[in-house]
Amino acid sequence: MLIDDLQAYLDQAKHKGFTPRPRYYELGDYLTYLWKADRCIATRVDNHLTLYHSIEDESLVGLKISGVAESLGHDMDILAYKPPHTK
Repeated sequence: MLIDDLQAYLDQAKHKGFTPRPRYYELGDYLTYLWKADRCIATRVDNHLTLYHSIEDESLVGLKISGVAESLGHDMDILAYKPPHTK
């Protein structure tokens, strides 16, 4: 039943495409930025940096930065930017 409901939703859902832009997740206090819509593998560099490499050609396609609020001294106004197309 659940699979059928999910498939019905996916069949009618409209895909908006990939938009490369950074995204901040307050609950986990991390920022991700994927600039290419490839399937990727994550490689953790240290406690703050994770790199995403394409499975296809191993090129760098994104990154994750952890501990953003801590690094900015909890001055999160810098992350309040909203692109012109959002409200």
